[in-house]
Amino acid sequence: MTALLKRRYTHLLLAIGCWLLAVGCTSSDVTDSAPGAVEPAADVAVTFDSYLQRTAEGTRATYPDATWGVMDNSKLRATSFGVFAHYTGSSTFDYDAAGNGAVPYNFMWNQQVEYSDDKWTYTPVKYWPNDNREADKDGAMGSQEHSYVSFFGYAPYIAAAELPSTEEEKAAADGIIYMTDNTAAAGKGTGDDKGSYLTYRTNSTFPYDPDDNVDLLWAGKPNCYKMDDAGYGYVNGRVNLLFKHAQSLFTITVQGLFDHADNDDDDIHYSDDRDMYTHILVDKVEVSPLFEEGNMYFAPRPDDATVPYWEMNTSRPGNITVDGAAVNSTISNTYVDGTEKKRWDDTSAATMAASFLHLDDGAGADDALALFKALPKGVSHEEVPLLDRGEYYYMVLPNKDYLALPENSSKKMTVHMVYYVITYDERLELPKEGYPKYFSIVKNDVTATLQTFAFEPNKKYKLRLQPGLTTVKFEVSMVDGWDTPITLNPEVVDWVTVTKEYDVE
Repeated sequence: MTALLKRRYTHLLLAIGCWLLAVGCTSSDVTDSAPGAVEPAADVAVTFDSYLQRTAEGTRATYPDATWGVMDNSKLRATSFGVFAHYTGSSTFDYDAAGNGAVPYNFMWNQQVEYSDDKWTYTPVKYWPNDNREADKDGAMGSQEHSYVSFFGYAPYIAAAELPSTEEEKAAADGIIYMTDNTAAAGKGTGDDKGSYLTYRTNSTFPYDPDDNVDLLWAGKPNCYKMDDAGYGYVNGRVNLLFKHAQSLFTITVQGLFDHADNDDDDIHYSDDRDMYTHILVDKVEVSPLFEEGNMYFAPRPDDATVPYWEMNTSRPGNITVDGAAVNSTISNTYVDGTEKKRWDDTSAATMAASFLHLDDGAGADDALALFKALPKGVSHEEVPLLDRGEYYYMVLPNKDYLALPENSSKKMTVHMVYYVITYDERLELPKEGYPKYFSIVKNDVTATLQTFAFEPNKKYKLRLQPGLTTVKFEVSMVDGWDTPITLNPEVVDWVTVTKEYDVE
């Protein structure tokens, strides 16, 4: 197995505003190649620049080597990137491979582009096709309007010879583990001819942890031609590749809703927060379906030329499960006291008897209140991270293309959440068998189906879990002598899933 396949990388978890694209050059690296600025020779070499998109706060890109840390220009230059290029003559690139894309990449195939002597270089050098109107600035005219070349890049680069060669090596590898050969069709093929792609696999131990997985990048620049107004085919022109993250980032937060339908409900008759004698503790959260392996095509999605197309390997399904001590300690049903323990566990008589809230015979309301006060704050209207790692983001494979397939129309992403609502009440002296006196403990085991949600490449998501609790209210419906029925109108509002997307381009 090569070093690249084993690489780990660090992940900077600071509050930075974008998780977007990733590689290349500072403004000083970019050549201003306005059309007509330099008279081109008859033969103009194809050259490259790659962009590192910046914000005022910096970048969040990472580099797949634990010893090198956060991705920056110098680290990209040390690792290089690969390019696939397709010459399609007078026709533009066909993304779905029904036409021109059906033949193999015929201009560049996994061409390594390295940084050397203050510029990006590669060998053998390729030249722009001259069959354009116009072919140069001296009046030469080609036989057709344009000769198109489309470029698709990925990073970090890996040579075909460095890929695992045996099934045993492949089974143990992660990161980029496979790449179609140079006879595969450009674009996304159909049937047995699936087109050109690489296969990416997550780390087997920590499949969605950014610190333990390769940060795969992708860039596309279709339908370029010599003398393009963008300046690609000029002597001092370059193909500027804007690399984007091929995966998705995903974080989970928790915020309680109390007597309000959602965050826009400003009804003044009810409190925004829970009662002081109630604590809500999260036991477990599961998100599925996710995947641990997929094929990323070098050509873009057929319906969106700005991002790659992913095909999931359904034999390697996965999910994110957050439970035990992994849950934020301020809202968790688990505490660590030498070993992990549940504050409340109703799975058996033994677990209930061993719970944090268990009371010995003879214990009074004051003892119960002391236990209650020792519980963590629990879920409140304050939004907090689900994980005990702060604002932590998982890195997941995009599943939008998989869920959009007609045969998967019934498959949806789901979130399963288990939490306990624990209320202290000194009047509760005859509890349910096995439950402690002076406590009302209600287990909530709910699953939300996210009807339209899916992960897309190069996007950052926040899933806010909102356990919606409505207080039990009383209404006197009739007063007539001694017959005074009191109607109890409990209203249960399931927790609401809120999705926010940050797509900064």
